[in-house]
Amino acid sequence: WTVMCAYNLVNGEHAGESRKPLTDILRTEWGFQGLVMSDWMAVADRPAGVHAGLDLEMPSSSGAWDARVQAALKEGTLSREDLDRACVRVVALLLRVAAGRAANSGAPDLDAHHALARRAAAAGTVLLANDGLLPLSGQGRVALIGAFAETPRYQGAGSSQVQPTRLDAALPALRERLGDRLDYAPGYDAATGATTPELLAETRRVAAGADAVILLVGLPASHESEGFDREHLRLPRGHDDLVEVVTAANPRTAAVLCNGAPVEIGWADRPAALVEAYLGGQAGGAALVDVLFGDVEPGGRLAESFPMAGSELPASANFSDHPTQVQYREGFNVGYRFHDTAHVAPRFCFGHGLGYTRFEYSEPIVTGAGVDRDVSLTVTNVGQRAGSEVVQLYVHQRHGTSSRPIRELKGFERVSIGAGETRTVTFDLGPDQLRYWSAATRDWVQDATELDVWVGGSSAAAAEESPTV
Repeated sequence: WTVMCAYNLVNGEHAGESRKPLTDILRTEWGFQGLVMSDWMAVADRPAGVHAGLDLEMPSSSGAWDARVQAALKEGTLSREDLDRACVRVVALLLRVAAGRAANSGAPDLDAHHALARRAAAAGTVLLANDGLLPLSGQGRVALIGAFAETPRYQGAGSSQVQPTRLDAALPALRERLGDRLDYAPGYDAATGATTPELLAETRRVAAGADAVILLVGLPASHESEGFDREHLRLPRGHDDLVEVVTAANPRTAAVLCNGAPVEIGWADRPAALVEAYLGGQAGGAALVDVLFGDVEPGGRLAESFPMAGSELPASANFSDHPTQVQYREGFNVGYRFHDTAHVAPRFCFGHGLGYTRFEYSEPIVTGAGVDRDVSLTVTNVGQRAGSEVVQLYVHQRHGTSSRPIRELKGFERVSIGAGETRTVTFDLGPDQLRYWSAATRDWVQDATELDVWVGGSSAAAAEESPTV
């Protein structure tokens, strides 16, 4: 129904005043019929925005631009047709919303919505490492450590915040499951991440007396939010200290990360298991318990690379060295494209994620010729329980006029496979997957004469195999 345009300049024009993306591409080429609004206070020239296709200024400047728009109409620099189109789109959105509310006037099923949120949180949870500790057996004493278990970090900070209909925290969810076999220690302040010698001493005692430990660490909202840049990728010092204390007291520890973006975790090999829960939403606490005890699979895969250190990334040379500007000099080499092309190993690679079963891949078979090809393979669940795998297709285009990264993701598919069963996965590798935008010709180009193809469960797993040509 709506698209929001950005603050920044695109090819020298403010995004909200550039007719090329807002009208020529978005509406004419892509067929978008809805309304385009500005990001909040992103309008720099309202008459130019109306001409470009920016229909609605947000959150409103209380008429500050009205005289300029009227003057532009009189001067002929803004046509009445452009203004009428913007007005019609605003009214059309109001009518569409009213019709939608009328058609769905009943009370929402909040229980069903919460159950969906719980399934979604589990499906997005990534199992980064596991020596066999997970799934937990549910026997013996369990120590739960980390104030996020009581005061969860479940959503972003800033204008992304919403009021949940209810909120599941990990501590009550685990108490319901384990009863008096659960011990809890906060370990740090949930708002700041800071710890104290007294909190660490309590943590050490609780961890040492447990058969297994669940340790929640990550980034407080004060460390990542809308409105400011992170200055580094490290966790709060108190969280790093807590990991050292807990894993020394009890190596049977499952460390759980609660954060919105990659972090440096130099201690990643110390816990017996490592889980990336991200910001799990209002049902995230109960969903985490579902995953840790094996009621459901950890269904997530990393949609980003976790570096060994932020200083290893090409962006570090140009980031945060100017008060209002960031220079993007990485070109294509962002994320896994950088790590693979520059041979700089990440801590955890793009596409990575484990489960509670294992899969084996057949050799991929490429059929077709030219720019229309199919890539097929079989995936077999060789474990003892059903599970899901995200099969990923990577391609290198040889001998083109533009230098390309050594591997580029061109397709992925999640498959659910029962124990001992096999599924066939086929990718369509056609012009839409292989073309790229050429700044020189200002058009889409597909000029590679040969392809290298890799298939695997992550960018690193694919790279371990010899490419299929």
